[in-house]
Amino acid sequence: MQFVIYAKDKPNNLERRMEVRPSHLEYWGKNSDKILLAGPLLDENDKPCGSTLIVEGNSLEEVRALAEADPYWTDGVFGTMDITATNLFLGKLAPQGD
Repeated sequence: MQFVIYAKDKPNNLERRMEVRPSHLEYWGKNSDKILLAGPLLDENDKPCGSTLIVEGNSLEEVRALAEADPYWTDGVFGTMDITATNLFLGKLAPQGD
């Protein structure tokens, strides 16, 4: 099952984001087997202001625990985070033959 993690940074938090970024990348590097797609959200000046990830997991609870252990969440970069199940059926990331 796939899930979308959509997280927005707290306002005016770019400096904190950059401080925590190495830990964030290390964390997701250790969990890269679950990632289908990941990258920053960009503001009107092309500066990071959040993150979007599409991950695979067995349940919402499993993915929520994974997302809430992200240093961007635990170290106060993200202000909000929404996690929603999805069903990829079209496009390059969609399972073939479904």
